[in-house]
Amino acid sequence: MEVLKDEERTILNSSHNTVDVERISDRITFIDRGRLVDSSDKEDFLERWRRIQLQLPAGTAVPDLPHVVSKVVDGQFVTLTTNHYSPDLVSFLGTGVREVQRMSLEEIFVANVMYHRELRGL
Repeated sequence: MEVLKDEERTILNSSHNTVDVERISDRITFIDRGRLVDSSDKEDFLERWRRIQLQLPAGTAVPDLPHVVSKVVDGQFVTLTTNHYSPDLVSFLGTGVREVQRMSLEEIFVANVMYHRELRGL
């Protein structure tokens, strides 16, 4: 931990333990099957990823929205995962928003990897 306090050093840490990665890292790169998925400051990941839970009137379709990487529909309940959260998105979605949840680094990793696999058709 003493070495981590030294701002003059860079340490490369490769781990599947996202709890440790979240605790000690400033910058994070996600790699899946040898391919770069995403790379950013830890705080950037934690700030821009959110899960938004909606309750919509029966028969209401959820519009396709930019930066929504996952949409799970269960009747009139919808869970959206976004990789570019902003309060404007919640305002746009309106009164149907029931909850906005921050995501853990592990949840972000899984959502990010699954989204990129889907884009590549895997």
